Amino acid sequence: MIISEATEEDLDEIYEFLPYVWSHTYQSFLPEPTIKKTINDWLRSGLLLHQILDKEVVFLKATDNNKIIGLSTLALLNPKTAYLCRLYISPWYQNRGIGSHLLNINYSYLETQKYLVLEVEKKNQKAVQFYKKQNFYFVKTEKGTLGFHDLVVYTMKKEVST
Repeated sequence: MIISEATEEDLDEIYEFLPYVWSHTYQSFLPEPTIKKTINDWLRSGLLLHQILDKEVVFLKATDNNKIIGLSTLALLNPKTAYLCRLYISPWYQNRGIGSHLLNINYSYLETQKYLVLEVEKKNQKAVQFYKKQNFYFVKTEKGTLGFHDLVVYTMKKEVST
């Protein structure tokens, strides 16, 4: 497995990977039309390209045999806080330490940031348990919507040493 920064040349493969992993992650509690619309909105918006090109965002990919098996996106919000926008691992590669490894690589990009925050859907218990194991703690719980579907989103935080 190799972890490196994603580039514009990776976009086509990222566009294939994210819908697959997003569907797999959320299909148990989000309706398929909501998942498809969200994915299409992401792809059309240019958000992924913007994140790859933004110097304040770290967009990493994990590859195995030149195939993307994981992604993470870290936004350096301010001198004190970074935000983990995304951390997804292919279902076929989960429970092998890849998520932990990607997370640890992200820490190396923190300069002055002492806190890493993230948001995770309450029903995504696999992710909630993963982040708790990584010493993230709950900061707040908020209700929201995605499409016409109600969500409960946890904000989690971790103090990191730089």
